[in-house]
Amino acid sequence: MSGRTSTVVKELDFPELPSPEVPTTAFDSIKVLNSSSENLRDYPFSMGEVFENLEISRRFPKSYLAKMKKIREDTAEFREKYILPNIEEIEKKVALDPDYFPYEIIKEGIRYRFPTLIIPEPFGGPGYLAAHIGIMAEELAVGSGGFATTVSVNMAQLITLFDPYLFAVYCKESIEAEKRGETIVWSGAITEPNAGTDRWDADFQNQTRAGLVAKKVDGGYLLNGAKIFTSNGSVARRSAMSAALDPNDCVGTGCLFVVKTDTPGFSIGRVERKMGQKSSATSEQICQDVFVPDDHRVGKIGVTARFTTLYLASSRGPVGAIGVGCGRRALQSLIQWAADRRNGQGRLIDQQALQITISNMARDLAAARSAYIQACMGFDDIASKLLSPWYVRMPLRLMPLSLLTTETFRKTVQSERGRDAVNRGVEWAFPDDKMMYLAGLAANAKVLGSSTGRKVAGEVMQIMGPDAADPKWGVDRAYRDARLTEIYEGTNQACAITNFKAMAGSFVETLGS
Repeated sequence: MSGRTSTVVKELDFPELPSPEVPTTAFDSIKVLNSSSENLRDYPFSMGEVFENLEISRRFPKSYLAKMKKIREDTAEFREKYILPNIEEIEKKVALDPDYFPYEIIKEGIRYRFPTLIIPEPFGGPGYLAAHIGIMAEELAVGSGGFATTVSVNMAQLITLFDPYLFAVYCKESIEAEKRGETIVWSGAITEPNAGTDRWDADFQNQTRAGLVAKKVDGGYLLNGAKIFTSNGSVARRSAMSAALDPNDCVGTGCLFVVKTDTPGFSIGRVERKMGQKSSATSEQICQDVFVPDDHRVGKIGVTARFTTLYLASSRGPVGAIGVGCGRRALQSLIQWAADRRNGQGRLIDQQALQITISNMARDLAAARSAYIQACMGFDDIASKLLSPWYVRMPLRLMPLSLLTTETFRKTVQSERGRDAVNRGVEWAFPDDKMMYLAGLAANAKVLGSSTGRKVAGEVMQIMGPDAADPKWGVDRAYRDARLTEIYEGTNQACAITNFKAMAGSFVETLGS
C-alpha cells in the first residue's frame, strides 16, 4: 500500500505531544485484505456494504425474523415485570454492599430462556444469534443497562464454539441447569492490570507482558495472574479466560481456557464500586496455581488473537444496543415529562424547539440501532455458514448431546488433527477480509450506540434539570449506565482504531495501488 501522506493531513494542526508518547499504527503495516468479495473492496467508498447487507438479509430463513420479534416481546415483558419495579431498591443495596447480586431476578429469566439463548435448537436451546442478543440487550437496557450487561455477558459461552466437545459439554450443562431452575452465570476475562485496551486488539497484544500466564504441566496447565474489570466476575461459575504460555509473546503463545471458578487457587479480588450499571457485578479474578485440564483449553495455541477478534465481532454490537436502550429510556422519559410540564408559552411538548430536539434524538438513536443490527446480522450470516457443512449439521441433528460429550468424541476433536480441522473451518467461515469487515462494523456499532446513548441521556438531563434525578424517570441511571458502554469491551478509541484498520485494509483502489 502507498505510504503517501495527504497534503490535508500534513496541514492539520495536531496537538504537540512528547515524541515517545505519540500513539502510532504504521499505515503501511496494516494488512491489505484483497477481498474476494466485490462488495467489500474499497469500503466505505464503494457503497458495497449496501449490497452486502441486502444479500445477507436474503439468506436468512423466516424464523430468523420471527425470533427477533419473539425476543423483543419476551424481554420487554421481563423488564416491565421484574426490572423496573425493583431496580431502585437493587441499586441501593449494591451501593451499600457491592457483593450483593440480584440472583432472584436473574433466575426469573429462566422462564424466558435467557441462560440458554445461544444454544442451538438441535441441542434443546432457542437457537438465538447475535442480532437477537442485541435486541434483547436494548430492551433490557431501557430498564437497566446493568441487567442488560449481566445477561448479555453469558455470550462468553460462545467461545466454546471453537471446540465442539466443550461446546456440547457446556450446552448440556446449561440445559440441565435450566430444567432444575438454576442459572449458570458466565464471564469473559480479557482485561489485565497492565494491559487494558491492548488485550482487545490483535495487533497490540504483544505491546505488554501477559498478566495471566499458563504453564504446561502433566494433564493440563497452571494459571497464575489476574484479570480486572471482569463483568459477572464475582458471580460467574464459569469464566472464559485468555492467557499466554510466554508472557512476552501473547500472540504466538496465547491460549483460551474455560475455568471453573470453584477450582482451588481461583479467587475474587476487588469488586468494583461503580456509578453506572450497578446491577452488573464487575470484579478482579485472580489465579494462583489454578489447574485447568488439557480438555478445557479452547482451540490451538496461538489463536487467541483471532478468536478475540471474532468474539468482539459478536459482542460489540450488543454493547452498542445497550447504549441505544439507555438513550431510549431517557428519551421516553423526556416525552412523558414534557407532556406534563408548562411554561409561559404552554405545554413544553407543543413547542417546536423541543419537538426538533426530540426528533434529533430519535434520529440518532435510529441510526445507532441500524448500526448494531447491521453488525449483528453480518456476524450471524457467517456464524450460520460455520454450522452449514454437512459434517457439522449431521451430528447436530442426529447425535444426542450425550454422544458429543463422550471421551471418544473428545479425543477425536481435541487431537492435533481435530484441532487443525476446526481451525481450518473457522478460517474458511471467517476469512481475514470478512473477519476484519465484521470487526469494523461491530466496532462502529459499539461506538455509535454508546456515544449516542450517553449524548441523548445527557441532553435530556440538561432539559429536565433537577427532575432528571427523580428515580421515577430513570434518566440519571440511563446516563450513568450509558457512560460505561463507552469504556468496556474495548474503549471507544480502541474501537475507532479497529474500524480504521478494517477500512484501511480495503483502501487499495482509493490509494491507487
